[in-house]
Amino acid sequence: MPAQIAPPDYEPAAHVRKVCQGGWFSFKGRNINCSKAFVGRAIALRATTTDGLFDLCYRKHVLGRVDLTHNLVKPVHHVPEQVFTMSPI
Repeated sequence: MPAQIAPPDYEPAAHVRKVCQGGWFSFKGRNINCSKAFVGRAIALRATTTDGLFDLCYRKHVLGRVDLTHNLVKPVHHVPEQVFTMSPI
């Protein structure tokens, strides 16, 4: 195991923000709540095909969707919560 995990390397088109104390970050003049679990970490907002809608990501994982037209942060529900076949559980 590495002593420290390397910081994420996001693509140039992503809007990268650092999550502040309390789980907040600023994007396009708005303060958006993410999660306290990401305090001090870099997250990325990736534009979608819908105007004003961004995927909120940590590394390659989509955490939610930020809708700037309605000032909403929507959770993502399509994440599989299945035990992997290699799991010892």
